[in-house]
Amino acid sequence: MRTTFWDRLSCSLGAAGVVWLASGVVFVLITKGPGTVSAWLIWGTAVFLAGWTLVGLPFVALGDKVLRMNTAVLTTAAGLGGAVVMELPYVIVRSPSPTLHFVWSAHDFIWPGFGFVIAASAAWLYRTLLRSKFAAAGNNLSNPFT
Repeated sequence: MRTTFWDRLSCSLGAAGVVWLASGVVFVLITKGPGTVSAWLIWGTAVFLAGWTLVGLPFVALGDKVLRMNTAVLTTAAGLGGAVVMELPYVIVRSPSPTLHFVWSAHDFIWPGFGFVIAASAAWLYRTLLRSKFAAAGNNLSNPFT
């Protein structure tokens, strides 16, 4: 018995919600200031929504193939997607003005690094939740397509 679309969607939203909450707590603790909670609720939610749309929904569409994928491949693919989502504002700003000179530094990889870690952990959690839902239905985890 394969998992349904709604099972996969609920696992995906659950994983994104847990990682969103954990990331928000870390953000608020590190960035101490008067508007950190509202900044996280506005910008953090918008970035997570964009990331879930661009990275999370394709994993939901993959179906039970996520269970057959190697965990390292799955988390790396999701992490790279998260890094790309964090770089999208730069690409959007840079594309209309190609003559703008910009010098890259190691500091420019901090936000994509955060995006990589957050998306990779969300993908791992999604796979774990989907695996537990798959096993709860009485399916054989060694062969998810039986």
